[in-house]
Amino acid sequence: MKRVIQKNVEQKNKDLADAKAVTDLLHAPDATQMVLVHQQTPPQPQMKMIYSPQKGALFLIASNAPVLPENKIYELWLLPADGSAPMAAGWFKPDGKGNGMIFHKLKSNGIEAKGFAVTVEPAGGSQTPTMPIVMAPAAG
Repeated sequence: MKRVIQKNVEQKNKDLADAKAVTDLLHAPDATQMVLVHQQTPPQPQMKMIYSPQKGALFLIASNAPVLPENKIYELWLLPADGSAPMAAGWFKPDGKGNGMIFHKLKSNGIEAKGFAVTVEPAGGSQTPTMPIVMAPAAG
């Protein structure tokens, strides 16, 4: 029994160390993000995200996003499945290569999303989305 518990603790410690290593990599000042694409096609703006309603958290990585004027940011909106108003879910200002990232915890867990949208907003974010939507999930 003691050996089983020790193995479980060792596995949890390894999982925690792996998670910390990923987090450290994502936040490293010299980290380079890239998307591998067909050589005949120029890279398109892309935002990849993970959302967990149960954890009330999301993580977004952007690449090749058009650089914005100094007073603008990209803001992510969660579109609740129950039809209520869009919820601000973080914002970022892309670097000179169009890269950016968001990790956001919602105020409450369990919010099901029917979708997400990204808009361009004034620096500091907005209370409601400003049209047009510039990024949304791919159809199909």
